[in-house]
Amino acid sequence: MMIGACGAKDMNADTPCREFLQAAPEDQNAAIASVADELGTSNALTPLGRPNIDYQCSRNQDLTLGEAVRRTG
Repeated sequence: MMIGACGAKDMNADTPCREFLQAAPEDQNAAIASVADELGTSNALTPLGRPNIDYQCSRNQDLTLGEAVRRTG
């Protein structure tokens, strides 16, 4: 049983990184794509952008997914 995990449909720019990090990788990728599209950023979807989001979120789990995507560009 997974506690506190959320799917891509539940995640948005306001989702805290701690929740994002608990989601399945495919849900994380879908959430990043959705948030990047919403924010008009494209670097988050690059091979170097995706690991940077994980890094940003791991360093500060109170950060929102939207802020991690913005910082990635």
